[in-house]
Amino acid sequence: MRWWPQLIDTLVAIKDKRYPQGWLEPSGMTDHNNYDVVELFFRGWPHMEPRQRKIAGAAVGEMLDWCLKNSVDKNGKLMNPDQGDPIPDSYYFAAAFLDTIGFFERSKQFWTAKTLPDATAIKSGMITQLKTFNPYYTVVDDALARLGGRLHPWTNAVL
Repeated sequence: MRWWPQLIDTLVAIKDKRYPQGWLEPSGMTDHNNYDVVELFFRGWPHMEPRQRKIAGAAVGEMLDWCLKNSVDKNGKLMNPDQGDPIPDSYYFAAAFLDTIGFFERSKQFWTAKTLPDATAIKSGMITQLKTFNPYYTVVDDALARLGGRLHPWTNAVL
């Protein structure tokens, strides 16, 4: 895509607007929308100007703070699943958001050089919760893949 700088400026400009024109649901942030935004930031990062990287990095930090305070508890359970999404989907979006920003794997951190909080308990807790869902629901396997594990189709054991 050749218009990354314009896309990033537009994305930042709609930060405080309600979805579908902005990032927010009526209740505020959601893991689903945050994941969508960080996916664009991740893909656009190499094409961003320094000022855009500073703004995007700060926005990712705000989304991470929100996620750890309002969405995923320290044991990996969702406190407030996204409205309108089935619970397994909400786990997927939280896992995808955290994975994309490099919360589980420092080498994936594109937006900051800071050390992030330890993710071990959150990651293992999310895997435990995902194991309680139907393993044939594709989004469960997709979320587990984001967390570094997949379920064996017959035993539900994490591979």
